Amino acid sequence: MATVKRLIILPGDGPLRNTAVNESKIEYVELNANPILGCSHACKYCYARKLDMRFGKVKSAAQWHRPIYYSNFFEVLEKEIKCGKIDPEKEIFMSTMTDLYQPYAVKYGIARKLIELVQFANLKYRILTKSPQVLSDMDLHSGYEKGKVGLSITTDSKNEKNRKYWEPRTTEIVKRLKAMQKMDSYGDINLWVSAEPFLPGTDFDRYFQEIIEYGGDSLKEIIIGKMNYEAGVDEKFEWDEVVQACEKYRQKYKYRIRFHYKKEFMHFLQRKQLTPWDLNLAPREEFCY
Repeated sequence: MATVKRLIILPGDGPLRNTAVNESKIEYVELNANPILGCSHACKYCYARKLDMRFGKVKSAAQWHRPIYYSNFFEVLEKEIKCGKIDPEKEIFMSTMTDLYQPYAVKYGIARKLIELVQFANLKYRILTKSPQVLSDMDLHSGYEKGKVGLSITTDSKNEKNRKYWEPRTTEIVKRLKAMQKMDSYGDINLWVSAEPFLPGTDFDRYFQEIIEYGGDSLKEIIIGKMNYEAGVDEKFEWDEVVQACEKYRQKYKYRIRFHYKKEFMHFLQRKQLTPWDLNLAPREEFCY
């Protein structure tokens, strides 16, 4: 377990937070922690940007793409830990509204400081990033049984044209895959993949082959979801083929890897009568929707 240490002086001119850890509305995790407002990845489908613009936290997409640290975040977090406010049985998603390994966050060591505090308090956490920079903190993640480390892999490695369009300031898919491979080499990482959202043009057989190969024995979970709130995107997919590919690999690896279809995705498939049970690929009893 890591010990808490101060690394870099954090910027002090950002907005303030009343709470550091909050209840999550994401179905597969109970809590969230978001020490940064905004994200420089500039993903066109980003729901976090749309939410913060809607509720007035930022005035424009341009402002959102210039991330800023919540100036009192760690002070508030330390108080919440000290007073026992955070339920140790619940998992903290770090983060649901930003990426802790975007360049701004890496510059100030924000992810590392957060991991140190959470591990010092012996809490459960789950991290998700699009950046191989997560490898810089493997000395912390390695061997910590209550932590999960995730890569957002939204398409296969040959679909770079669409990746550049939808995620213009993110790292190439092949570099994310190689980061997974490096994590697997540690042998004691709880690795997971967010397959959300799938990007148009994805070769789904290649996609699952790649993440399962590069994730190796460390890959424990794949969360599957679709792109929402983007006009015309649904028509770019052959959804029966998507489901067939998902089910092919879910069933092949179901004793080693947990495949989780998000509820919103399953409801979408139900409306189209394209669920795994509609297509006679699996009995409905295997799903909790």
